[in-house]
Formats: sequence, structure tokens, C-alpha cells
Amino acid sequence: MAQTPESGQVQELRIGVEDADGRSLVRLEGELDLASLPALNAALNPLVATAHSIVIDVEKVTFIDSSGLRDLLAWRRRSHEENIDFTVTPGTPHVRRLFGVTGLLDRPQSLLRPGIVAKVLTAKSPQPVR
Repeated sequence: MAQTPESGQVQELRIGVEDADGRSLVRLEGELDLASLPALNAALNPLVATAHSIVIDVEKVTFIDSSGLRDLLAWRRRSHEENIDFTVTPGTPHVRRLFGVTGLLDRPQSLLRPGIVAKVLTAKSPQPVR
């Protein structure tokens, strides 16, 4: 977890999950980095048994490091192996820039779909994960 430059405080990743009829919406808020991966994996692991669709909403993610990006790609691969549709929203300009630099926005079968959250579910406000 990184410190915010303005306050010097550590930002937590907040995770909210809502399931309906095999569709899961996972809303992330804060920073997706090495320190937050155990919480993300703890939220996603149970979904594999029941979901046929997982949408990761990163619209309120302020930072993703290489380990967070690697984990999203690993979840995409695992979901594909389990025949689960896995989608990530494009996110903030900072997050989109990371996706662009890594080539994710240029892939024909990109994992990014703008506006997908509105089409899936209305999720509860994310709660802090400790």
C-alpha cells in the first residue's frame, strides 16, 4: 500500500462484491498493489465455484502496480480456464494509461469493456477489507 503524497497516509484497497444469478460484480477502490493482493484473491476465490461472469470495476482505483496488473491477468487466465467471462472496466485516466502502456487497450480481445458495470449489477458500496 502506497502513501498518498498529500497526507502521507496509507491507502487501503476497499472491495465490494455482489452476486446475482451467477454474475459477480467486484468493485475496487483505492490502490491495487502487492500489499492488497491477498484481499483481492480472498474476494475472488469463492466466486470461481459459482460465477459464470465476473466484472472487476476499477473506476475508483487510484493506482495499480505491476503486481496488481499481473494478478488481474492471472485471474483473466484462470477464469478463461474455468469458462467464466472475466471483464475489467477501463478505470481512471491513470489506470487506462497503465493498460495502454502495457498494450491491453490494443488487444482485439481486450479484457476491458467500457460501461459494463451499468449492464451487470448495482453493487453495494465497498467495505474496507482488513
